[in-house]
Amino acid sequence: FPSHDIKGYFFDLDGTLIDTAAGFEHLLLDLQWIEKPLDSIAQFLCGVDTRALLDYLLGDKINNISAIHSEFIERYNKNIEGYTFFYRDALELLKLLKQLEKKTAIISNKNNISCQKIASIFKLEVDYVIGSGILPNKKPHPEPLLYVAHQLNIHPFDCFYLGDMPTDLRSARYALMNGFFARYGCYLHFDKNFKYYKEIESLTDMISALAQNQV
Repeated sequence: FPSHDIKGYFFDLDGTLIDTAAGFEHLLLDLQWIEKPLDSIAQFLCGVDTRALLDYLLGDKINNISAIHSEFIERYNKNIEGYTFFYRDALELLKLLKQLEKKTAIISNKNNISCQKIASIFKLEVDYVIGSGILPNKKPHPEPLLYVAHQLNIHPFDCFYLGDMPTDLRSARYALMNGFFARYGCYLHFDKNFKYYKEIESLTDMISALAQNQV
């Protein structure tokens, strides 16, 4: 963990605070587009690209992937609350950081409308939320992370960023932030041997470290 005082704690959303694979699996079962739980490749794609996910699952059965994708997104947006599953202790972690008077943010490649809707519905205790479509660049470009740090008046070196994809780690590195890999997220469904020199096994572990002033 960083050896100096961290002022800002920034998080990816899907696969880091939210168990996207679980939510999408429930939606796909409700739509009767799948009959069994998602395999490891599909679970990985849940955190990367919904169009690619649907093409992987249904590509040989449908002619118009764009129409299916639009229907999927529309159904998801109509019931985001029902198809959003937070990882264990995610909400507790955000509350603890607020109690510790730390600045917090969600920085996602998910479209900004969905990010804002999730933050509003669940009354997430964060200082800033931004998704794709607001800035010219998205992760792995460092712009979103640097933009949020500037908005919160925090030097990048004093920021912690947690994400579950290599793109998150590259973005944090390019922004000169303390990037950590969320080992519990989506990426290990694709590459079980992936390692990073700074990792977090669970959000529960992070709460414990904060309680001991180790993060």
